[in-house]
Amino acid sequence: MNTPSAGKQSPFITEQIADALRSGDLGDVKTDSPYAACLHPLLKALGWRDFNRSLVESLPHFAKTLDQVDLRNILVNLGYESSPLKTQINKIKPELYPCLFEGKNGEILVIIDQHETETTWFNALDQQYYKGKLPSTKGTAYLFTDKHQTHGIAKLHQTNNDWAMRLVMRFRPLLNHLLIMTGLINLITLFIPLFIMVIYDKVIGTRSAESLPYLLAGIVILLLADLILRNIRARLMGRVAGRLDYLIGVETFQQLLTIPPLYTEKSTVSAQLSRLKQFDTLRDFFTGSNASTLLELPFIILFIIVIALLAGPIAFIPIAMIGTYILFGLFWLPHLKSEVLEAGIARTDKQRVLMQTLTGRQEIKVIGGES
Repeated sequence: MNTPSAGKQSPFITEQIADALRSGDLGDVKTDSPYAACLHPLLKALGWRDFNRSLVESLPHFAKTLDQVDLRNILVNLGYESSPLKTQINKIKPELYPCLFEGKNGEILVIIDQHETETTWFNALDQQYYKGKLPSTKGTAYLFTDKHQTHGIAKLHQTNNDWAMRLVMRFRPLLNHLLIMTGLINLITLFIPLFIMVIYDKVIGTRSAESLPYLLAGIVILLLADLILRNIRARLMGRVAGRLDYLIGVETFQQLLTIPPLYTEKSTVSAQLSRLKQFDTLRDFFTGSNASTLLELPFIILFIIVIALLAGPIAFIPIAMIGTYILFGLFWLPHLKSEVLEAGIARTDKQRVLMQTLTGRQEIKVIGGES
């Protein structure tokens, strides 16, 4: 990345920040992006140790501006996770400072600290520091947690899957929402057969047709709610899939760059590209039916309980089927793992052959080896 010439400012905000880091003062950056202006006050308040290289590596490339998601991603890469909290700005406890606050009227503030009754904050819109009493503005506060290892404590051994699990856990609030939404969808699904039972028992059996319109109105409302919830869940899962696809792609690329050359020099470029491509299956998992099935598994117990209440011992039939399915799964799991491994090796070999064939197309033509 070329340094902008003197007197000419780069159109990319990340280049401006990187140039300010080279000159030694991040606070000199003046920008039209309020979230970019929040970066220096937040890092300073969080006690960032001024590791310029790590900060430059955490910046998004060729970004003309930074939004709230970009700012939080930069801080996550530097070891500071954030969680949103809808509250009133003057009700945030001082021990939760520093934090980022977005007001309902568009205010973007970095609340730094508090001494006695006087609070210090940074207004990102005019890029000025203020002291005094906070207003009673409502909005969303983003509270930061330092995930760095404590000095003097040995770092625990981490498995190869720790970094992937950390990425997934960043979406824990969204996953909780998905689980709650799936529970509501399953309750609505359960009401439909119960509604049919009520029709046969209370309407047809007693010839009480006057109650039918009310029952029909209720089931129509439930079906509309089910349709809306399923649509919201699909959009939410698509959002999680898109973010995971991007974050895991960046993280795997970073892992590939940081591992010793000994582990990659024996592997061809095509093989490494094929392995990176296989991470697309995670995105496909969230956008396909597998994720919905996984979310609905805990609610099988609810259906079994209802069957037991209505039909007694018949509930043992689905319980036995589930137990049989689990036993078969445990029996076939080792074989399945080996098959998945062989399939991955086969995909890598196929990618390598394709890359070598396309690269050596001219040589194949020269020797007449098309067949």
